[in-house]
Amino acid sequence: MIDKKLNKALKLQESGQLREAKEAFKQILKSNPKDFIALFSLGVIVQKNGNHIKALEYFDKALGVKSDFALVWYNRGFVLQAMKRNSEALESYGRALSIDANSTDALVNSGTILQGMGRYLEALENYDRILSYDPNNLKVLNNKGLLYRDTKLYDRAIVVFQRLLQLDPDFDYVLGAYCNALQMACNWGPLGGCITSISAGMAAGKCVCGALELLGISDSPREHLRGAQMSGRQAPSQPNVWRGERYEHDRIRIAYVSPDLQEHPVSHLMAGIFENHDKSRFETTAISLGCDNNSLLRSRLVDAFDRFIEVRDKSSKEIAELLRSLEIDIVVDLAGYTAGSRSDIFAQRPAPVQVNYLGYPGTMGVEYMDYILADRWVIPEADQEFFSEKVVY
Repeated sequence: MIDKKLNKALKLQESGQLREAKEAFKQILKSNPKDFIALFSLGVIVQKNGNHIKALEYFDKALGVKSDFALVWYNRGFVLQAMKRNSEALESYGRALSIDANSTDALVNSGTILQGMGRYLEALENYDRILSYDPNNLKVLNNKGLLYRDTKLYDRAIVVFQRLLQLDPDFDYVLGAYCNALQMACNWGPLGGCITSISAGMAAGKCVCGALELLGISDSPREHLRGAQMSGRQAPSQPNVWRGERYEHDRIRIAYVSPDLQEHPVSHLMAGIFENHDKSRFETTAISLGCDNNSLLRSRLVDAFDRFIEVRDKSSKEIAELLRSLEIDIVVDLAGYTAGSRSDIFAQRPAPVQVNYLGYPGTMGVEYMDYILADRWVIPEADQEFFSEKVVY
């Protein structure tokens, strides 16, 4: 039986009056610090407000009272995933699934983490389990199609994307992924119609194609700008971390942010540049978003920088705050909209000057990237109007 105070607090939460609900639940905890519903509800409320650390604290307290409630384990996993603590998130989702084996959200989210870790077979098992009882789950079909495409099983990806397009022709970005899979499979038959549909969708303002796929589909710089602007809107709006402070450093502090500081084409192209910075004028920092593949090139990169920082297990907010704490003057994004990138770091404006370079040779289509470095082959002068960044040759 739920008492009147708790019932009132729950109604406030259900009606969206979160501030009032939060205070009501806190009053309940004053008289009963182990009230499970109040603890769980407060975790949900602060989670929605973006306070991951406090949400985790409430969920852990709730689990200390009642540990067999799948939804608490799921929400805890969701918070840990948002904080990039992926191994802990997987464990939490696993606890949720041990209580409710068909918790679709836990299966999807753990599948997404496993896919990001390259544990493709385990991710596929999750997706197939969901599709066995929910064959029309759009999100899972999309994830499965992307998994097949990213593991070069293009024919399988095509079949999955076709199924998804039959169910929902307007599912965000699937048309571009489908077109990309057709190209990679050299399946030219449906390609012309697919490209025509993408152009029509772009003109209508629909999210039909990711910015990276679009570079290989369209020759129109106007479409590239429009696609980048759509991709850029995915980064949530957050307060700027750097707020106009002027640094007075003896050397200019420059940071390079990339998931590819390992055996990768970007690093082969950049290694000599990193090594040849004038260390009397520049202090260089590497912000590595990716894994360490123990390659000789990785060792060379580590030696090239004044400071090499691994951040793959940190949230984008933490990375932005790190760049601000280091008082970085210029931050260079070497990934853009390519795999493993985190454009939401730059959306938080961690540095006075923010630059797009090399890894993604197109516009980011956002106001928070100040410059793009290029030559006149990559960006002819006549195309500068289609770049949101100032072009520096």
